[in-house]
Amino acid sequence: MQKPWKFYLLGRRDEASKLEGFAEIETQLKQLYTAITRCIERLFFVETGDSEAGAAFVRWLTEKEKIATKQTIATTEQVVKTPDEWNALGMDYAMNADNSEELERTAFWLDKAANCFGEAKAKNLERYVAVHKASVELRREYEYKSYSEERKIDNDELEKTTKETLESLIDAGLLREARQLCDVMLPFLQERLRRRLGEQLVPLLPSED
Repeated sequence: MQKPWKFYLLGRRDEASKLEGFAEIETQLKQLYTAITRCIERLFFVETGDSEAGAAFVRWLTEKEKIATKQTIATTEQVVKTPDEWNALGMDYAMNADNSEELERTAFWLDKAANCFGEAKAKNLERYVAVHKASVELRREYEYKSYSEERKIDNDELEKTTKETLESLIDAGLLREARQLCDVMLPFLQERLRRRLGEQLVPLLPSED
């Protein structure tokens, strides 16, 4: 069926009519018409492999009639989803991150969520994910350090980073993540920093009970 279609789309209908399989084109055209007219907003033709008929069809749509554009799978995915759909997918990924017990997987899901919110241009949700990711990076840095080691840290930069991250988590409503960050970070701080953060922020967090 490839050659009859190729000749037909190239305007060489007399040649096409002499080929075996040409009679089936009328039936297939009716099916194509039905598929096109049933579409409400967008219609995508997907070809799983190269073919002469497919190449001719693409040229006819994009160059001769100029009623379609050729796209890759990656760009098609961007076109297919609406901002609401990107947001919904991003929220699913963010929930996966919240429910993950492994930091590597948490970071993986947050990256995917950030990409979705970026596609949707949802700045508030992008900031939400960025706050969560910053906390995860802090936890990744400290969680596997042994408290028995002498790794107490006493500097203004750490205090500032920890305090700002915890405040951002609380503002974003990420209280579970804030509690987890506290549990990991506080033991590594000098008494002065631990007491200050404990007095100012820890009472705001939910208990693990």
